[in-house]
Amino acid sequence: MEEAFLTARQWLEYGFVRLAMTLLKLMPGSWARGLAAAAARAVYRLGGKRVAYVETNLRLAFPDLEAAQRSRIGRESYVNLAWNAVDVARAEFWTGPELLERVELVGLEHVEAALARGHGILAFPPHLGSFEIGLRAAAAASLPVTVVGRPLRNPKVRARVNRTRTSTGAELIEHRNVAPRMLRALRSGRLVVAMIDQYATRSRGIMVPLFGLRCSTSPGPATLALRSGAALMPAYALRLGPERHRITFLPPLELERTGDQGKDVERGTAACNAALEA
Repeated sequence: MEEAFLTARQWLEYGFVRLAMTLLKLMPGSWARGLAAAAARAVYRLGGKRVAYVETNLRLAFPDLEAAQRSRIGRESYVNLAWNAVDVARAEFWTGPELLERVELVGLEHVEAALARGHGILAFPPHLGSFEIGLRAAAAASLPVTVVGRPLRNPKVRARVNRTRTSTGAELIEHRNVAPRMLRALRSGRLVVAMIDQYATRSRGIMVPLFGLRCSTSPGPATLALRSGAALMPAYALRLGPERHRITFLPPLELERTGDQGKDVERGTAACNAALEA
């Protein structure tokens, strides 16, 4: 029913996404990545509000680097974002075995030990590397993955992305009133994945350190881990080369339970940020 009320702009957006994904799949991988990198660097050179955000954040995080070094990091982060889009397009119909041929999973012993405790895992990878590929590969490896994702505004694009995200067995929780559903998933012994490395509104976040500054950060993962007994596990994705990736699961964080819930959540959230910073 929702699709019946698409605007002309949304139909055009969906048409562009379909065309772009088809072209990226049909052309050789080296061509697709080269085209994506050139486009990303051109967009970065144009500047604008988003590029200004990137360079401001890099200046705050790495004040000792020269401006040219920070600009290079920012520009190449745009390239990696573009390569992520290429990954999503080219891997849309990869099967589980095809994903596992291309993705190395490291630290599964930490996942298995934490799941054996029976309280689930709350993993919090950053927006680093090809995390979309990594989540699908983890599900393909028979891990009980539940992904928390922000819903895209365009219903047609959202439906296509969600089909891909769940194609290897992952469950999806869209980012509306998610805490009760996350808690149920943890209590059923699942590996719940939520990304918290984006600025939280001051009404919802708490101020904890990141790169030497106090940043408004979502306390959700620490709160749910303390409440449920779930393991709070850092994880990250890295691109090793063309269509080659590594997903690393690290040992769970040690959370203090002093009886002061506010302080325990604050310390747990600060520990999450320290893990992301590392």
